[in-house]
Amino acid sequence: MPVASSTASGPRLVSALAKGGNWLYPLAVAIVLAVFWLAYPQICSPKLDSPTYDEPIFIAAGIYILHQADYSLGLQHPPLAKILIAIPTESMELDIPTPGKILEDNFEADKKNPAISRYVEDYPPEQLVRNPYYIGYHLIYDYNRWDADEIFARCRRVVQLMHYILVFLVYLAARRLFNNTAALIAATIALFDPNMVAHGHLCTTDIPAALFAFAAFYFLIIAIESKNPSWLIILLWGISLGLM
Repeated sequence: MPVASSTASGPRLVSALAKGGNWLYPLAVAIVLAVFWLAYPQICSPKLDSPTYDEPIFIAAGIYILHQADYSLGLQHPPLAKILIAIPTESMELDIPTPGKILEDNFEADKKNPAISRYVEDYPPEQLVRNPYYIGYHLIYDYNRWDADEIFARCRRVVQLMHYILVFLVYLAARRLFNNTAALIAATIALFDPNMVAHGHLCTTDIPAALFAFAAFYFLIIAIESKNPSWLIILLWGISLGLM
């Protein structure tokens, strides 16, 4: 008889979760998954991955916006994500020469530098001074007493936080539309999806864009389900939509 009782406990738990009777259990499981899957490799070891090709662009562009109100680097992307990514550099007291100073100091030497010579060959100086790849490379690697890996690690934590928030919003949206079981499954998929794992700690605009887009979707769901949505929900939906 004890075996039958134990066997029956499983279906009862699933039934309770499906009816939405206990939302703390799946939320706790989702948090535990997040801690073990993301916290160790990305927060405890933020220098685990070497920088990608794009990361210096967004970090450098954000640094110039924050410290010098210069929006001229990386104009193909909106500034907010770059600003958020660069916030940790506010406390680092970085040495930030102007892009013109960087070009003046390095232009001739870069003609012989195999890592960056193609930029000197492909762009005239008036374009090179606004090239985020070129300026970002020198700013992060050549002009600071901070180790470049430390700059990348600190800025990556901002994207990691956005990843956590995105997974939590996925859970909330699925719970509102379906039930707790579906919410747990959706959050787990969002957590383990290879694209999310790959980009969830990189200083690019992918995760910020996904977060703001899904936030707009989530607040739209609330607004549609409410017969008379509050101005706060409408405002949050509009802000999220604008931040996309």
